[in-house]
Order: sequence, then structure tokens, then C-alpha cells
Amino acid sequence: MALSLFKKIDKERYPIWEIKDEILAHPTRGVVINAANEVGIAKFYNREISILDLARLTLKAYRFFENVNPKSLDEVFEIDREVRQYCLK
Repeated sequence: MALSLFKKIDKERYPIWEIKDEILAHPTRGVVINAANEVGIAKFYNREISILDLARLTLKAYRFFENVNPKSLDEVFEIDREVRQYCLK
């Protein structure tokens, strides 16, 4: 019998975990997660949101921009700008 050294990840505690398979299947969507997370971290440091809201903001942006599929570096930068504007609302 194999003994597991790791606990199952609790999606309540780590809500961002729920999209891991999607990100692995569509890595270009990482631009959305990165931009949303950076805005969320800034909002957290400025005491505008809680640490739990950071994950919620990132997931909300990820779902809003679910159809992005950048084909060039210019498109990556444009998506980054759009996501940051969306998260600053």
C-alpha cells in the first residue's frame, strides 16, 4: 500500500487551483492570470482587497477573458493592458 505524503489540495482554501487543468491545456491564457494577479497584489498591498479577494479577482478576470489566444507578442501586451484595466474597475 502506497502512503501519500501530500494532502489533497482544498479548493476552498486555494480557489485558483480549480483552473490548473485549463491553464495547462491553454498556456497562452497565462497572460490573463499574470496581469490580474499583479493588479490584485497591488490592491492587496494597498489594503483595497483581502488576500482571498486576490484569488477571486484573478478567477473573475480569467473567466471574463476565457477566449483569449494571443498569436503574437503585440497581442500578449494588448491582452495584458485590457486585463489590467478590467481588474482596476
